[in-house]
Amino acid sequence: MSHRRDVVLMARAPEPGRTKTRLIPDLGEERVASLADAMLRDTLLLTAQDDSVQLHIAMDQQGDAAYFSAAAPEANLFPQRGETFGERLANAMCDITGPDNHVVALGTDCPHMPVKVLTTAWDRLAAGRCDVVLGPAADGGYYLIGWSHPYPEIIVPIEMSTPRVLTDTTEMADRLGITVSLLDTHFDIDDIDDVRRLARLFAASTGGAEFSRSVLDRLRL
Repeated sequence: MSHRRDVVLMARAPEPGRTKTRLIPDLGEERVASLADAMLRDTLLLTAQDDSVQLHIAMDQQGDAAYFSAAAPEANLFPQRGETFGERLANAMCDITGPDNHVVALGTDCPHMPVKVLTTAWDRLAAGRCDVVLGPAADGGYYLIGWSHPYPEIIVPIEMSTPRVLTDTTEMADRLGITVSLLDTHFDIDDIDDVRRLARLFAASTGGAEFSRSVLDRLRL
């Protein structure tokens, strides 16, 4: 039986002063908002490369609906639920998970992620050789999580935004007998050093992430 492919994007509208706040001291609210908007749009293009994928956007707040309705009119929009990010991520994925689909959740701060990462995640879930796929981030977290059945117990208890997120998640999964397959490691964009690293990556390559490339060209980092 073929399974439907669903992507859940954990996102917030890129309003000045509200998004990527760790970058504001270096870039200012307006330029940070422009970069956040570009990264989000590149992520939307990434998910759109497979027309069999259904996109869902778990919005940071209901007031973001107007922005996302315009940016991704084909997406299913719903507000995030939960006190912690782990609760919001787990709730969003569990709400979408059904008996015949694979669910992958992403953020919007890895615009340079190759589309083959998504393809590999789908393939590993479809093969049934693992319960969960994780995309390790260079800072110790993960930029992607996917499953075919809900496993909120490896998300909710984990303290997020620490260098041990990936380690704690895989250790929890191992204790619970949940098999995990790791994808390629990529870095996500959290601070100014990450932005400069992304600019260097773009300077050494061509194609992909065109919105983010354009913004970084203007920033001249």
